[in-house]
Amino acid sequence: MLHLRNLPVFALSFPDALAGGSICFIDVKSRSEQNLPSLKSGRFSLLHYAQPSPNESPARIYFDDFNCCAGNRRKAVYSLSLASLALVFPNSVVASSLLDDKRVLAVADFDVLSDLPPIPPESVLLFFCRHGQTEYNRLKLVQGSKTDAPINDNGKIQAEKLGKALSRATPPPEVIFHSPLVRTKQTAELASQQFLSSMPPSIKLLPELAEIDFGKVEGESVDEVRAKMVAAYTAWSVGNIDTRMARDGESFREILSRIQTTILDLTEAAKGCESRCIAAVAHSVYLRVLLAIVQDQPLFQASTMEQKNACINVVDFNVNPAVPMKKIDANNNLFGRSLSRAPRDFELEVPHGKVLRLGEKRHLGDLAT
Repeated sequence: MLHLRNLPVFALSFPDALAGGSICFIDVKSRSEQNLPSLKSGRFSLLHYAQPSPNESPARIYFDDFNCCAGNRRKAVYSLSLASLALVFPNSVVASSLLDDKRVLAVADFDVLSDLPPIPPESVLLFFCRHGQTEYNRLKLVQGSKTDAPINDNGKIQAEKLGKALSRATPPPEVIFHSPLVRTKQTAELASQQFLSSMPPSIKLLPELAEIDFGKVEGESVDEVRAKMVAAYTAWSVGNIDTRMARDGESFREILSRIQTTILDLTEAAKGCESRCIAAVAHSVYLRVLLAIVQDQPLFQASTMEQKNACINVVDFNVNPAVPMKKIDANNNLFGRSLSRAPRDFELEVPHGKVLRLGEKRHLGDLAT
């Protein structure tokens, strides 16, 4: 059951057809079931929609009485539409809000990974996910590996939604790795708790998944240090791999080395799983660099790649030992090829990968932040 805490839905009435066994209504204060006629005279806020399990019927709509009376026809019609959507999308949570007298409606689709193609015999499947929202994210503060902020209430709900989507993937991951930072561990743990119809994945630490160390600029407003961040990213984009965002920060050479280790370790771990599928919870800038490497994309283009909190990236890696590894050298597209100033002796190797989903966020509904 998913709480829709900050997404009020106003309702006045539901058609009698919905009372015919497909949905019941439960008062969150008394935890008691209410029949439909008793709800018709009152206005209430829809808090949760719970789809029945195979052994449970009917579905449940949880509500909280506002003790308000009188209403308008538009809100009543709106509520009927919402209830209909709850029936039409049985594997989704319908979330909505009324803002400035305008209707906003989003459907969180937890089946977004259920239509993935079968994993080829020579491949493994990795889900690269971003952690749930933290207060640093909400306030737009620089948050790197020196900042160990927990996820906030929105982040916890995002992590639950992430877990619901992963649990319905084909196949679901057997292991969820996380970085040493608490925001990824909390996200991984909450996600694993959503695996209700299958064996929950084990949770493991992988230190190399940590966010980039931005140095002393961490904790400052992104707007205030944007020029420094752009300068560092521009330098990295043309191969100045020993540049650091701050003197006490991490160089791009060190970042690339960590990402190489991550890909090699995760693909090896996936090979040892029966499903050949695992997940990893990491961080936004780290994921942009990793995905740029996989897609052979210039780093300056990857800098604008959307990576919402709790989004999912799906990558198929070819682990056939007969296939040569992908080489990243000074002339790679990552550094702009002819523009590259990377050291001539720089080189690293990773398995060839194919991105099947990039920045998937449909499972988050209105909480895609």
